Amino acid sequence: MHRRSFLQGAAGATLLMSTGPLSWFKRARAQTGGAPLYFLSFAAQGAWDMTSLGDPKGDYPHNRHYSPSDIQTVAGTSITYAPKETAGGLQTFDTGPDGDKQDFFQKFGNDLLVVRGVDTQTNSHDIGPRHMFSGNLRVGNPAHGALIAAIHEESVGQTLPMSFMSTGGFDNTQSLLPPSRVGNVAAFKDLARPYVTNPQGNNPERYFHSDIEALIKDRQQARAVRLQAAAHAPQIQSAMEALDRARSAESGFEPLYDVLKDLPELTGADASNALIPKAQIAIAAIASGQCVSANLHLGGFDTHQNHDTNHRTQLQLLLDAVDYTRRTMETMGLWDDTLLMMGSDFSRTTYNGAQGATGDGKDHWPITHALFMGTGVSGGRVVGQTDDGSNGDGTYAKGARAKKVKLQGGEVVVAADQNDPAAGFLTPADMMRALRVVYGVDGHPLSQKYGVGDTGFGVLPIFG
Repeated sequence: MHRRSFLQGAAGATLLMSTGPLSWFKRARAQTGGAPLYFLSFAAQGAWDMTSLGDPKGDYPHNRHYSPSDIQTVAGTSITYAPKETAGGLQTFDTGPDGDKQDFFQKFGNDLLVVRGVDTQTNSHDIGPRHMFSGNLRVGNPAHGALIAAIHEESVGQTLPMSFMSTGGFDNTQSLLPPSRVGNVAAFKDLARPYVTNPQGNNPERYFHSDIEALIKDRQQARAVRLQAAAHAPQIQSAMEALDRARSAESGFEPLYDVLKDLPELTGADASNALIPKAQIAIAAIASGQCVSANLHLGGFDTHQNHDTNHRTQLQLLLDAVDYTRRTMETMGLWDDTLLMMGSDFSRTTYNGAQGATGDGKDHWPITHALFMGTGVSGGRVVGQTDDGSNGDGTYAKGARAKKVKLQGGEVVVAADQNDPAAGFLTPADMMRALRVVYGVDGHPLSQKYGVGDTGFGVLPIFG
């Protein structure tokens, strides 16, 4: 991208962090030695198969496309992972730009934290994403990304145009702020440049001279002030205030567009991945100072049938989008302030057909895993564990079973005695509570108001 555009965006972000009262995040970063600022969640909607990704279990009933001997290990770490397929030779999830494809886990393994044996306590598509990304089974909690964005806006005393961006899935905000649901680059260009005659092109011709645009905005603002000063029903007053906030945020979209248009053109696999243009908007919004967190979701993981054909294709798309996002943010100097999470509703681990069947699928299972990397994450590690679901008599449970963990020597370890009263199962609430600590917002009033579920542990040092 052009250096001028990036510096303009970076300056905007710095201004937002330094104006108003001392930012909660600035205090947190000073106290923790570098807490993350931005949060990105990648949601595999429909429940991913953990045994085909970061918690491998070879052979039937878990997999037909690889055996235990095919399971891969990231050198120098405890991370094991599943190959994409082995037909005709071992094939891994290769990601990256054309000419520089690398195995995803080997590329990022030293930075990855894999949390296994997470008990979502549900098989419901309505409840699972809520628990995974908010830390609470019950209705009424904002997604972690929304909470972070709301605390940031409160800290700097300013509303951002796209503080919390979402492309779908669980993105509840509890009305702390409006989610910006942006998924179409072309539509966003129209929104970002309302005074340009051809927002999709590079022609800068505008409908009005900039002085006229300024007069229009002044008149709008004066009319809004006059109307809000009059007596209105609460619903009308609220609607007028929302319109005023939207208009005040409008000026932030064009700098965002300036960053977006300067991103390199997509090629190869990136160009055919529908999730990557959405990630582009999130990256541009962050770079221009308009966004704090983004929820990027990809569907197609609800594979009750044709699992082997469809599921690994969707995993490849998801990992490609994560790879693109990280390398682009590294290039733009944003990655050192970012924490990224990959998660799903719950999981699916064993086939629902007989051993020799083809075209069958995998059904819902509450035990899953989540992957993290970025600032605040001690990588190259696995926290938690599952078994293979074997009953010891040649039969299997419907999925892998979680092992209990405990806090020992300042670390989260699998309990040697699974009947130890100090041990318990990891849940999404444990992860979300630990995330709040990493961001330095665990003591914020909004975090206290929207508490996570009962973890049973207090705060676990999951992230190191």
